[in-house]
Amino acid sequence: MSARQTGRLASASRHGEDARAALAKRYGGPGERPALRRDLVIRRVVQMGEAKLVVKCPDPLEYYSFDEGAWTLLELFDGTRTRNE
Repeated sequence: MSARQTGRLASASRHGEDARAALAKRYGGPGERPALRRDLVIRRVVQMGEAKLVVKCPDPLEYYSFDEGAWTLLELFDGTRTRNE
């Protein structure tokens, strides 16, 4: 008898296994898919013909500056890829 026939929902976990642990085992834990913080303020600044990106981190209040090449690499940390990807 399938899960649909019994009225129960099928899940990614086995009986008695925590669903969060099962998903982490299958897709990797949150630490394995790094992402930039959502509260960062990012601005593109052009000074004397050179573009750079300034990132404001509100807690603690700090500013970071990246050239466009480094920023292109940092954009890959969006939480959808593993560290190896």
